[in-house]
Amino acid sequence: MKTLALTFSGQNQEPISLATKLQKIIMEDTSENSINIHLIIKKNSTIIIKDDLISVGIHACNITATLHKNSTLFLEARFLCPSLIKKTECGCCHLAIDNHHNVVRNLSFDLREPGARVNSCIRFAGGKNRTFNLNVIHNHNAEGTHSIISTKNVLDENSQLTCSLLTTAKAEAKNSTTNQVNKNLVLDRNVKINTSPNLKIETNVVKCSHSSATSPLEKEILFYLQSRGLSQEQAKESLISAYLV
Repeated sequence: MKTLALTFSGQNQEPISLATKLQKIIMEDTSENSINIHLIIKKNSTIIIKDDLISVGIHACNITATLHKNSTLFLEARFLCPSLIKKTECGCCHLAIDNHHNVVRNLSFDLREPGARVNSCIRFAGGKNRTFNLNVIHNHNAEGTHSIISTKNVLDENSQLTCSLLTTAKAEAKNSTTNQVNKNLVLDRNVKINTSPNLKIETNVVKCSHSSATSPLEKEILFYLQSRGLSQEQAKESLISAYLV
């Protein structure tokens, strides 16, 4: 498994594609379908990272990051089957994972210095027989650090989800905030979901929250959309699109 290190600095308002950034290196060995990536976010930097590595054949990925003073990292990952949803809210095609049954993402971010911020936004809509293993760790190791973990998943027939979320706050991480949200939408009874939101807090001077919810697609809303002229498939896709925003 390849291991790569990337350093970022400055203010970046446009998403940085990991597939574009690493394509040349990855294409040198097309037999690899997994990779380790370490991100270093310099002081006072703001970086937006888009995990689109499936587009270059990377199914399994370990991403770690070190955030320095007053730095901010936004990480977005979308793994969406076109059999469930064809368009994003901005009209662009999602990543196709129809040919890859398993997706594995292990994310571990170290908020090492005061003022560091990280926002991990992960979306998964697996078609039939898909498996998604997600592990996210945010480690607060300094005062005044802030983090958000937001995961939304849609599971169809015979899909499986394992989602482990962990936020830690050391004793020195006073005046920090953290929020975990895990939501799962079930389209079929024959799915397996194992979610585990966890907090490990060593100081009382923090604001922390976590939540997890799993629910089916509401038939009443589907019926209403169909009564307004949408087909069943159009109504279903509209609800899934709205859910994944």
